[in-house]
Amino acid sequence: MRNVDKIRTLKNQNELLKRQVEKLREENTLLTTANLQIRQMIDAVLIEIAKEYGEEREEDGKLWGFRFVTHKVDVKANLENWEIQVEDQGEDRVIGVFPREKQEAADAEKA
Repeated sequence: MRNVDKIRTLKNQNELLKRQVEKLREENTLLTTANLQIRQMIDAVLIEIAKEYGEEREEDGKLWGFRFVTHKVDVKANLENWEIQVEDQGEDRVIGVFPREKQEAADAEKA
């Protein structure tokens, strides 16, 4: 293979890689935006829970905030064992948490 052909091949590969990098950058931007939106939604729900069920903290008649105490969360176990259902009812959003059906139980029922 001649040097001219090698250079042409390398230029083509370089352009392909540039396009792939640009596509990955765009996808990363979308994921970063989605991640921020999810964090904001979770924060908003936690704020509402603390305001509704937490202990109001005041000092000298000034509201400092709310304090809500819960046990540490086992994320993996919760996601494996519980299912969330959300329903909007007028101005309210109803969040239900239900035990997940185990795959073995579902398979046994089918048999």
